[in-house]
Amino acid sequence: MSRPRSALVVGATGSVGQRVLRYLLRGSSYSRIGEYGRYLSDKRELALEGISLTALRRLEQKIIDFETLQDGEWTIEEWDVIYMVLGTSATAAVGSRETFDRINRTFVLKAAHAARRSDGGYQRLVYLSAAGASLHSLAPYLQSRGLTEAGLASIGFDEVLVVRPGQCKHPEAREGITSRQATGSSTGWLRNTIDSLVAPDKIEVSVLAVSVAIAGQLGSDAVRRLIPRGSRLQTRGNEVTVIDNNGASQLGHKAKAARVIADWWC
Repeated sequence: MSRPRSALVVGATGSVGQRVLRYLLRGSSYSRIGEYGRYLSDKRELALEGISLTALRRLEQKIIDFETLQDGEWTIEEWDVIYMVLGTSATAAVGSRETFDRINRTFVLKAAHAARRSDGGYQRLVYLSAAGASLHSLAPYLQSRGLTEAGLASIGFDEVLVVRPGQCKHPEAREGITSRQATGSSTGWLRNTIDSLVAPDKIEVSVLAVSVAIAGQLGSDAVRRLIPRGSRLQTRGNEVTVIDNNGASQLGHKAKAARVIADWWC
């Protein structure tokens, strides 16, 4: 694949998605950046955070009704890289399974079908999944993620990269304490229990976001070269690359360090 020129972020208002979007806007890898979702970022807030007006002019936003989304609906935009960061947390799996599956699988797959190019152009898709995702998992959250991975792999993208992080560490929460506990939520203990069971490994959310962004920019071959064998990088089929929590952490830290050096040098 030649250097990708455009990127679409689906679900850019979540904890990881918003950081992916900001990372891309602060960089210069893409001449066009799309933000599609049920909710959109406020451009005024982005400007207050230091995003330049030049970067904001590259941002194309569109509110999406996933219930009525059709295959090929976004084909005309011809996105080179799709960042699929739409989804809900493991805690949501305790509630309505139907609602959870609709957001985490149905909406994700509909969005991927909508974005698939029909002009034969090369496309790369990066999907934010979860550690332990499996078609055969007994945990609803992990089974849903596994089914979504399989569905995305079958659509026909030229490259699919799946990032499977562990439990995200948020800056507003102390080590081992979730943000809900920090604000006094009575359900904090349940969230912690579920997260520790399905995702025992942890990763800083900012590092995870950078790893997702970089994976889309570099592609499978470059990712394999950057992450050593000890990262437990796995491949499934010819074009699907799975990046586990350890690999995502290494990739994110390397990319953050490289950006700091580049900013200092310039």
